[in-house]
Amino acid sequence: MPSEKGATVRGDDDRDPRDRSVQREARTGLKGLGSSGPVTFLSREWLAALQSAANEDPGVGTALAVPRPADRAADTGVAGRGGAGASFVLRQSITGCPPDDRLVEYQIELTGEGATVGAIDRARGADVTFRLDHGAAWAVFSGEANAQTLLIEGRLTVEGDVGALGRRSAVFSALGDAFANVRTVTER
Repeated sequence: MPSEKGATVRGDDDRDPRDRSVQREARTGLKGLGSSGPVTFLSREWLAALQSAANEDPGVGTALAVPRPADRAADTGVAGRGGAGASFVLRQSITGCPPDDRLVEYQIELTGEGATVGAIDRARGADVTFRLDHGAAWAVFSGEANAQTLLIEGRLTVEGDVGALGRRSAVFSALGDAFANVRTVTER
């Protein structure tokens, strides 16, 4: 999608990532990656591959379904806002993205039904936002660096309820494992 410098590039066209047809498209994306070649980091195809990986990996569903005792004590919903069907949104805001130094944003939303990776839902605020530049984002995704190191170095800023993020560490660990196959076909 063409954009001006500094414009937000939405992750999955302008379609709602919770739309079932968008999710069906994403589910088929990862299985075909081996034959279709590499995907470009932060592209719509890359986001679809992440969505597909999250859908296909049983560890993600297991991690979402089994809250740790600390999760139950701290909150009653996925988002920490209580109630069934509550969600948790981690937003990524990445500056300096090629080819024209643009801003790319996407989100990962966790619900009791699964994880959705894709376009920003402006109507739903983020529980936690990571802000970093393209080089730092690539370093985390590729495994060259971890988020804690980048945070200490000042290359990553975190806004929002960091405690809620920590309470979901098992889910994000499962997502990291699920995304491993996508790493192998992602080019910078």
